[in-house]
Amino acid sequence: MWFRDHYYWVWVFLTGLLFCGSVRGVVINIPADQPTIQAGIDSAIDGDEVVVAPGTYLITATIDFLGKAITLRSVSGDPNDTILDGQGSVFHVVQCVNGEDSNTVLSGFTITGGNANSTDHTDYTSNGGGMFNRDSGPTITHCIFRGNFAADFGGGISNQNSHPVIRDCDFSNNTSDGMYNAGNFPISSSPFVSNCTFKNNTGAGMYNVSSSPVIQDCQFNDNISRGIHNANSSKPKILNCDFSGKRQSFFTTHLHVSFTPTKSLS
Repeated sequence: MWFRDHYYWVWVFLTGLLFCGSVRGVVINIPADQPTIQAGIDSAIDGDEVVVAPGTYLITATIDFLGKAITLRSVSGDPNDTILDGQGSVFHVVQCVNGEDSNTVLSGFTITGGNANSTDHTDYTSNGGGMFNRDSGPTITHCIFRGNFAADFGGGISNQNSHPVIRDCDFSNNTSDGMYNAGNFPISSSPFVSNCTFKNNTGAGMYNVSSSPVIQDCQFNDNISRGIHNANSSKPKILNCDFSGKRQSFFTTHLHVSFTPTKSLS
């Protein structure tokens, strides 16, 4: 009987070690462990972290999370230290298009130089120069989206049928729109956006089409078109946001908009 109990507890102990090892994840350092960010993502499994050293990284192919529940972050957490530069040569600098959820995390980067300049308006390569999300819901924190271009919508970031959590980010000097949220009936985009700044974007700070974002504690300053533009029955909820500068407003009605946002000036 003693031997039976002894082997049982050994089995429990070894099973526990295996389980803990499977969920703990490993850290993949760029460029120490892998030469590129995409190589780090390619080698990662769910639960891993891809940690990027400070510097400017010239992106020649879109960084794709490949549906993995991993964290891609900079070492310092300061987006000014680690820059992902598309150099105008990629449609999207970063993308989540494989059903990623909130366990997929992007944190601590400046994302610039995305160029969604395609004339094909059916495959989304004219949307989302900085980042493009489709049918996904990643977590995006402490990032700067600056100086990205889209021929249609969402120079900074474009969310198509997506529900990302976006916190503590800055969207500035993007063409057109800092953020674009769109849905295809009956699915809508419903991002949660908090403590973000939208400034000097050509177009709107945020453009919503058939979408229901929650926008909390954000600032909209000096965007060329509007602070927030809503279309096609979008229903944003706006909480404790500040709108200042030329041509800023809470929303623009267009194409049968029907919503009752909560809004405030601070």
